[in-house]
Amino acid sequence: MKPSVAREAKLPNSRIVPNENSSIIYWCCMLFLGLFLFITPFFAGLFNGDEVNFEKPIYSALIWSAIIIFLLSLYFFYNWTFTDKKDLAALLIWLIPLTYLISHFNAASKHLSMNLVLLNVMYASFFILGLYFIQRKLGATLLQYFILVSGYVIVFFGFFTFFGNLYYQDSVILEQGIRLTSVFQYANAYAALLIALLFAGIYTIIRSNSWYSITLHGIMLVPVLLSILLTLSRGGIVVMPFIILLILPFLTLSRQLLFILHMGVAGILSLLISSKVTALGLEIANIVLPTVATTGKASTISVFSSQSITGWGLLLLMSLLSGGASFLIQRFVAPWLERSLTRFTKYKYAQVMMPAAMVLLGSLGIYLLLGSSTFIKLLPETMQVRIESINFNTHSVLERNTFYRDAVKIIKESPIIGSGGGGWLSLYQQFQNNPYSSKQAHNFFLQYLIEVGIFGFIVFVTLVLWVFYTYIVKYYKSTTEQKDLHFIFYIIALTLLVHSAIDFEMSYVYFDCLFYLCLGAMFSGIHFEPFVSRASESINKARWGYPVALTILGIFLLFISLSKLTANSSYNAALFYAQNQKPLNEVFVPLDSAINKEPGHPIYNDTKIDFLLQGFDQTKDINYVNQAKELIVNTRKSEPNNRMLLEKEYRLYVSQGDNENALRMLEEGIKKFPWEISFYERAAGLHADLWLMNFSSGQSADKQHLDRVQELYVTVVDKTAYLDSLPKEQLRGRPFSVTPNLRLSLAKVAFANKDFKKTSETLHPAISEDFSNENQSISQLNRNIARFYIASLNLLGNKDEALYNKLIAADANEVNSIEQLLSSVR
Repeated sequence: MKPSVAREAKLPNSRIVPNENSSIIYWCCMLFLGLFLFITPFFAGLFNGDEVNFEKPIYSALIWSAIIIFLLSLYFFYNWTFTDKKDLAALLIWLIPLTYLISHFNAASKHLSMNLVLLNVMYASFFILGLYFIQRKLGATLLQYFILVSGYVIVFFGFFTFFGNLYYQDSVILEQGIRLTSVFQYANAYAALLIALLFAGIYTIIRSNSWYSITLHGIMLVPVLLSILLTLSRGGIVVMPFIILLILPFLTLSRQLLFILHMGVAGILSLLISSKVTALGLEIANIVLPTVATTGKASTISVFSSQSITGWGLLLLMSLLSGGASFLIQRFVAPWLERSLTRFTKYKYAQVMMPAAMVLLGSLGIYLLLGSSTFIKLLPETMQVRIESINFNTHSVLERNTFYRDAVKIIKESPIIGSGGGGWLSLYQQFQNNPYSSKQAHNFFLQYLIEVGIFGFIVFVTLVLWVFYTYIVKYYKSTTEQKDLHFIFYIIALTLLVHSAIDFEMSYVYFDCLFYLCLGAMFSGIHFEPFVSRASESINKARWGYPVALTILGIFLLFISLSKLTANSSYNAALFYAQNQKPLNEVFVPLDSAINKEPGHPIYNDTKIDFLLQGFDQTKDINYVNQAKELIVNTRKSEPNNRMLLEKEYRLYVSQGDNENALRMLEEGIKKFPWEISFYERAAGLHADLWLMNFSSGQSADKQHLDRVQELYVTVVDKTAYLDSLPKEQLRGRPFSVTPNLRLSLAKVAFANKDFKKTSETLHPAISEDFSNENQSISQLNRNIARFYIASLNLLGNKDEALYNKLIAADANEVNSIEQLLSSVR
């Protein structure tokens, strides 16, 4: 018996589409979309970060995506034909995961790259869902409400955490005041969603004829706008005018005025309470967050506490006023505007008059915002600081410019097919301008170029521009009803795309899926003429190939995702065993299971290597070392840029006394992580020790070791000077300077060469009288430096009695140690 599928429903181009009245597949897919949009944001938006904790919910989402692909293939077995441009888009979308697959063969990280291949298969499935399942009015309406209502839930959840009634890690952070991040744990990503919700909500109000829809969406304008202010997102403030200018030309003149009016009223109401709400949030955060930090447990306060109930009262009051204002505007102002502006709509450029006016008003607004202290003082202090700092010399702007320049360097390394998914994360430290830490390039387009190269980028941009261009061309030829049905999807896709140019919300799987879903939904509402060509006839003869290919793809995705998910569970079980002090052989059972399912996972392998080396330290069983060495070599073939693995290989050679290979690993570390000072310290130290070993034994010392110590020192000096030349507004990043360890290495070889002046001059800036530090390594380093410094002064005929006395007071044996140094060069 055949499964329940869509009956034929004739559209203008004779297309067969899913019928909501009879198709089980249709309702399964819509249910999936609803659950996805409501549930996944609460797993940190499925952030695709380089941590095991982020992977489990992503793999779970991939499994559900594989099931949806099965449902799509089942639907297409009975209904798919190559009829028009929608079907062409359904074919072309698979070029995007294909470009990621091609780049996988050149990937800087095979693990991260394969994850991006799988995720882009998922994104393609969302595009197809939007393309075929949102064509009818019910589907489009359902999806609009799924997006808006799920977004509103996120907004209210954010306020529950802001007012201390719920706790969600990093939903509220104390940074330059207080910032609201909600479920995304990153304020700028949250701002991107809020801007999309704001504009989509306003559009829903001005096109709606239902009083309760107008009122409900009007009520939500204040929470959404206030949330935007509480994110303190300067990028959001900057891109909002540009997005508005890309929305208004599609609206009639009366709707443009209504759009601005609704936003203006809600904006004023939000500003009226922003200072008080911010102060309440700070007060609550200073109660809740320290408790979490000290106890490690979630801490909340009652909704009925004075701070919380005041915050909720202000928010609800202004929200109700906003809803009432929206209703009154649509009830009385909207009809009047429509009548009054009828004669203006006949003019050719009527719809661009308001955007042009917006440019002028926007310029005035920028002047008021940035140049008028009176206007600025209306805002909360934290917002004043953020807005006053909007200029091209702030650290965030300078740092983003640095990211972008460094991204171009990476792109040049593999310009055609890219460096695979995760290319930026794997390579940025090798090409970075200064020692910043950023796992994201803060620009979706540059990061995309890094991952798939020019070829993949052209595929993506061509497809996106084709959808947008076709939608815009067809929009002006559509009826008002047709326009209203799908324009929200344009707003959301546009907002995410524009905002992603300055930030990394597209590193959240949730945002990517939402973007591709809306992209497909934009195309779904367009009427196309059927293809009439030999090519289309040929494709239709083999139309079974498409659903068969989807079936195979679904099986592949399901198998790989299940394997990755079970591996993740096994890895977590191994960590649980280790934390509970289980024997090593018991820990290895689930850990080996995880590695067998994902042989190239760098974190799984690094964890086992760590346990093996611990086992060797405890038992001196050489089998542990051999296993660790084999695992390191095999894993580094697919993860050559992984620092953890490089460090483990170095540690392995050190434990075996293999100085030559240990030195080779340090030199590789300097090449791949040129701003990591510890590689310079250890390399200089080892080069110095090897030279001194030969020198002291009377053997012919290798001058290359001596020269390399000097080269490393000079390199660090030059790099430090470069950091000092950066604009004072730009953060330098991780600590990088000429360290005491590095000075000591150079001083040792200078001392052995009887260059006592250079020895004392090199060590003098590193002198510390802290000879009894609780940290033994620091205490020992300070003693070594003082010892060589005192000895070099002595040989120059000088003294530092105060330092000498303090050193001897800390350890009387230092008298003999200094005398031995003096004897070694006399």
